[in-house]
Order: sequence, then C-alpha cells, then structure tokens
Amino acid sequence: MIEFKFQGGKELQLKLDKIGLDMELKTGKKAVRAAATMYARDVKKRIPVSNDGNGTVLKHSIGVAAGKRKNKTGTIIAMAGIKGSGPGQDARRYAHIFEFGANKIDYKGADVFRSTFQDNAQRYVDKMMLMIAKALK
Repeated sequence: MIEFKFQGGKELQLKLDKIGLDMELKTGKKAVRAAATMYARDVKKRIPVSNDGNGTVLKHSIGVAAGKRKNKTGTIIAMAGIKGSGPGQDARRYAHIFEFGANKIDYKGADVFRSTFQDNAQRYVDKMMLMIAKALK
C-alpha cells in the first residue's frame, strides 16, 4: 500500500478556481509532468547495468509522455515508462521480464518500477504541490 499526506488542498483548490480553466490545466500539467520526470530519474538510478549491456539500453529507454487531461474526469496524467521508438526500442520487449521475472529462466524480477514509486510517493506529491503553489503566487 502507498500512503502519502496532502495538506493545503482546500486552499490550493480555492486559488485554482480563481485562475480559470486554461491556466488551471496548464499548471496541473506542469506539476504532474515534473513529478513524472522525477520518478523516471529515480527509476533510472535503480536499474543496474548488466554485463550484456541490456541494463544500459533499458536505462536510456525510460522517458515521460506529456501530461494529458481526461475530459470525463478532469484527471491530469503523465506516463513514465519505456519509450516506444528510437534508441532502446528493444527494451520494450524485455522490460516486463526485468521488472516481474520469468519462470522459464528462473529469474524473480527486479521490482524497480513499483518499488521506486512506493518508496518515493510522498516526494512526488510534494513536488506537484510545490509546482502548483509556485504557479499560483
């Protein structure tokens, strides 16, 4: 389970209501993307470099997709994970094995992506709050 504290939400929401929807969306996208970038950087630090070089390719293939807003819910998302094209594209074929393991080769998995988020969830929330607070000053 991931737990984090969120303080000052009511005050931020009151300020966000005053700035208009376009500015609110822009501010939210920047905040979510900043936290996703921080997460991607943390994941890269935890991936070991293997002897066959696959760790290096996997490290370089981690990226962040732009923040988007889901219209029905108003939720802003950014995705951090394995990039789909360019150098390191082969990493998409084995990243799940690195993370979750494989019975056929008796590999238990590194559990880097999930554990990084779980260990640093509060830092990511704090980063988003800081970005929003800066934009509202």
